[in-house]
Amino acid sequence: MRALSRALAIKLAYYCLTLTWLTGLLGCTWTIGLQGQALAHPKGARDGDKVKVGDKVTVVCQKNLYMGPSKLYLGDDRAKLVTHDGTVALLCTPPDWMVVIYRTDQKLQTQMPIKTWAIRGFGLMPPQQSMTGGATSTTMDEKLKVICTTTNVPINRPYYEGNDPMMFRSTARATVKNLIQKTTDAITVSDNIRSFIKGIYNQQSIQGIPLELTNVASDGRISTIYNTVAIGDEIVQPNFWDRPNNYKQVPRICDVFASQKDLNTYGNLIKSIMVDKTKPEPKAKQSKND
Repeated sequence: MRALSRALAIKLAYYCLTLTWLTGLLGCTWTIGLQGQALAHPKGARDGDKVKVGDKVTVVCQKNLYMGPSKLYLGDDRAKLVTHDGTVALLCTPPDWMVVIYRTDQKLQTQMPIKTWAIRGFGLMPPQQSMTGGATSTTMDEKLKVICTTTNVPINRPYYEGNDPMMFRSTARATVKNLIQKTTDAITVSDNIRSFIKGIYNQQSIQGIPLELTNVASDGRISTIYNTVAIGDEIVQPNFWDRPNNYKQVPRICDVFASQKDLNTYGNLIKSIMVDKTKPEPKAKQSKND
């Protein structure tokens, strides 16, 4: 009897060990199966749902004499300029490449075909000086971590228009000695985005991405029109490239670019500066006595 009980105990122990091993194996298999299901179907993607992944874009952060701090987002064949503390944006996206300029605080927008924008831009006075033909040098910008081309164009004459339309109006005796521009080819963009950039910087001969523009006066004064403080990457959501909805369409850029307070205070000056140079001047009306 004692031998039988001992054999029975050994069998019972064996069954218990087998059951424990199977339970552990099944538990491990179940856990791995759940983990595999979680990896294969992340939250939001189960049952055929699509997960929207943000776009990685290059962001050029600048300080601009006229627009203040601004960010130029350069994506895959699309671009967006955000300025005026985020209240004003310029958007250029496929399929029609219409440049949309809009203001979020007053919900105003205007738009322009990309070819017209490349020539007209903001409608400031047309540049009287090309940046071609100057002395060039290539250096590594240690702060921005990009290779830059610096172009130094001698001017040596009064300069009232173009890249710095306002700075020297009150100092008529001073002349601009040099225009110095820094650009980079490290950021590749499409032809449409290059046209978008030409309109932003009011410069047809521009090469690469503009990083800095400086006027050097004959008396040694230096006026920085814009300069780049950082270049980096940022993740933006797909709706970042959406055009504004339910915004009032206005005919002039100045109505969008300038706030209502600015228009009330400096309306006539702003409208006189931001004129459309691509359109012919209206003919003067003849008097009956002529």
